[in-house]
Amino acid sequence: MKNIPTDWTEEDLQHLIGQPESFTLEFHESRVCMPGKNFTHLLARDISAFANSEGGRIVLGIQESRGRPRMAIEGDEGIDPKLLSLDQLRYMAEISVRPAIKGIQCHAILLSGKRAGRVVYVIAIPKGDTAYQANDYIYYGRNGFRSEPLPDHLVRLIMLRGATATASLEVDHCEILTKDEYDQCRFHLIVVNNGQRSIEDFLLSVSLSVSDDTLQLWAPTLFVDNEDEIRNELKSVESMLEIGEDIEEYKRHEMLQGPGIPFQSGDELRCSFRRMMQLLYHVDSKKIFPQDRLIFPGGKWLIESVPHAAALAAYRPLLRWTIYLDNALPCAGEINLAECFQSHQQFLENLLE
Repeated sequence: MKNIPTDWTEEDLQHLIGQPESFTLEFHESRVCMPGKNFTHLLARDISAFANSEGGRIVLGIQESRGRPRMAIEGDEGIDPKLLSLDQLRYMAEISVRPAIKGIQCHAILLSGKRAGRVVYVIAIPKGDTAYQANDYIYYGRNGFRSEPLPDHLVRLIMLRGATATASLEVDHCEILTKDEYDQCRFHLIVVNNGQRSIEDFLLSVSLSVSDDTLQLWAPTLFVDNEDEIRNELKSVESMLEIGEDIEEYKRHEMLQGPGIPFQSGDELRCSFRRMMQLLYHVDSKKIFPQDRLIFPGGKWLIESVPHAAALAAYRPLLRWTIYLDNALPCAGEINLAECFQSHQQFLENLLE
């Protein structure tokens, strides 16, 4: 599935089937997508919520399951572009919130077969740089899979986005190693300072969930909650060194590149930037300047025991993350790891062509 919604085709829509609504994804059935007051408010609410959070995608023309969170079941009959054209949708999206959001993209996916002549619309909303008010004069934000009104103190903080620190999390250095009949999927986490202020400390909280408990999950050692355990590990490393070896350098190598710690699907893991600097480098702080990218905390994340014949997407690996910053709103989001590995594989194939 392509990462850029404006490149999606009918084939890409099939990858949405079975996915639930989330922090960055919302579905609506075709029957509610009729020009009028109700649909305009629905659109304004979701666009405000995504822009005030971490951005997201709205897919119009997908049949949903009942219950919470709602899940994409299948494509429905599609939207008649004569009743709601792409230009109408684009205009409605642009005027739905105030101030106007730069960078909203609307894309029409043409359907085939019995649904020929109809479309599914995808709206991509970027993360905003201030707070955005819907047409009912309410500020919304994403709370898991819902769009909900924001309290006053959060609205005030969001309005200061351009003046406070902000960060995001990315997945990089994806690789798959095969041994016998199983794959080991390895990746790094990258913390990005995408604001205009330097960052001196942050706390990263992550939760990786998969649909099959037979997979083995490993995190870098510095995500151990108990600091005494880390210090004991450092002492054990020191005891194994030969005289004359660089003790501090060896400790850092073992903690950053060692085997890591096992954890269960859905466990919340936390690591502080300042604690890492104190334990490994004996300094209290180091500034992360705007646009800096930091592999944090170092070391690979592993998903093991994936059958070689199976696709990683079949296990629905989803990484939920929150970065807590001083005197700023927490930054949060979700990453579909299967899409990251697929994009990396496509990149490698393009290099070989």
